[in-house]
Amino acid sequence: MHLLRYQKCDEKLIVMAGGKKAGCICLDIKNGAIIWKSESFKGSYASPVVAKIGGEDSVLLFQRDGLSILKLTDGSNMGMFPWRARFDASVNASTPLIEGDEIFLTASYGTGAISLKFNQGKFQKTWANDTSLSCHFGTPIISNGFLFGFHGRQETGAEFRCVNLKTGEPLWAKEGLGSGNLIKFNNHYLVLAEDGTLFLNKFNSTKWETIFSQKILNAACRAQPAFSDKYLLARDGVKLICLQIAP
Repeated sequence: MHLLRYQKCDEKLIVMAGGKKAGCICLDIKNGAIIWKSESFKGSYASPVVAKIGGEDSVLLFQRDGLSILKLTDGSNMGMFPWRARFDASVNASTPLIEGDEIFLTASYGTGAISLKFNQGKFQKTWANDTSLSCHFGTPIISNGFLFGFHGRQETGAEFRCVNLKTGEPLWAKEGLGSGNLIKFNNHYLVLAEDGTLFLNKFNSTKWETIFSQKILNAACRAQPAFSDKYLLARDGVKLICLQIAP
């Protein structure tokens, strides 16, 4: 089954459809009516991102073949930057990140990370490589100009890293966690490692700094956890749990 990813924006719901008749669909959240459809492109596992790019309200979609930027008003194509592995079994799973005028993309399968700028219909590369932060399925976090996330393919070994967003320089690495997912939590971040261990960490550009950790699940964890108010939802291949986390 293909997993649809979406983004709510005011009264609109943006859906990465990945269909033959529309790559992206914008729906009225009140009644489900179609507001616009984009041109066709293949979908991916990355969520749409709504942001102002080049002064224009835009939708960024890290689709199967690369980054597409659409106008939020009508879904028309503003630009497309190819970024994907060369073999068909690959996926683009990490959601695009926006920091100022920089757009950050990352993928596995020998593709790697890239930091871009987009202005007047043209893309400008800041840096790109397959050695800084190549994420298999988790989406990194940006804090104070630093990237935090898992580098490396899940099957062949991954490590957690902090990377300078401006230059792509890796600053430190934490081994032994496998792969996993992370989300912001107030001024900290939560990491759910592949083995089901949950970490509460401080943002630190010099080292891995854990405040608290607890094993909460037992089977392989690859699904992105969700946090709302004081409740964390997480799942492995067997069960879904809800935890209450004090702020």
